[in-house]
This record gives sequence, structure tokens and C-alpha cells, in this order.
Amino acid sequence: MAKPNELLAASLAELRGVTQSGTRSVVKSEELGRVHRERLQDNGLLEEIMKGWLAVSSRPSVNNRIDAVWSTVYWELVVRYLDDRFADEWRLSAEASVALWSENHYNPRQVIVRSSRCLIPCFDGAMFDLPLRISSRID
Repeated sequence: MAKPNELLAASLAELRGVTQSGTRSVVKSEELGRVHRERLQDNGLLEEIMKGWLAVSSRPSVNNRIDAVWSTVYWELVVRYLDDRFADEWRLSAEASVALWSENHYNPRQVIVRSSRCLIPCFDGAMFDLPLRISSRID
């Protein structure tokens, strides 16, 4: 029977593959098997950001790990979540786009995301869907 440290090493190897050798900090929960995911969460190496999405923690001993690393995973979560949901059919508001193009990676209180299917305001990290009814007639 494998020792606990060997089991954790196997889970870390799985995580390394999912995060593309550490270049990603946000993973979908379905990208990891349940056993590996739970073992990594129990050891503080993964923390749930929102249902189905996890952040990799490089400092498992810190309490409130997501609060400590939120600024580093915020935009990666927004991009990965929206890409997963809408493929390439989404756009950030002009304010957020200009800020990112000017390399200002702060976490804004609000970001508006427009898709062909809905409008998504992100306010204080929460995302809401506002269905769009697009008229073909111009008033």
C-alpha cells in the first residue's frame, strides 16, 4: 500500500499536468479526478473559487488562501470561465479592455462582459447572467 506522501506526490504530478507545468493557476474541477482533487484540497493546494472552478495555491499554510491570491487568479478565472462558456463570442467592456491593454491588471469592483447570448456584470467577484433580447429592428 502506498504511503500518504507517495499518494500526495501522485496527486501533485496529476496537478502539474493539468496546470501545464505550473503556467496556469485556475483549473476546472472536472480536469482532475475526484480522488486527486479531494486530496489536494485537503492538503490546501487547491481551493474552490466557484462551483466547478479551483485555484492552485502555492502557499497551503496560509489561512484564507483565495483572499491572499485573488488578485493573481482573478483575470485568469474570468478568461477561462468565459472561454469555456462562450468560446470566443464574448467581449469585455471598453473600460476593462483599455485597462488590460495598458497592463493595468487591478481587480475592478465591476466588469461588464457582453456575449451574443447574455450580458454578464461581474461585481465584487460575483457573476450574473442577464439574458439579452436583441431586436432585429432599429428604433
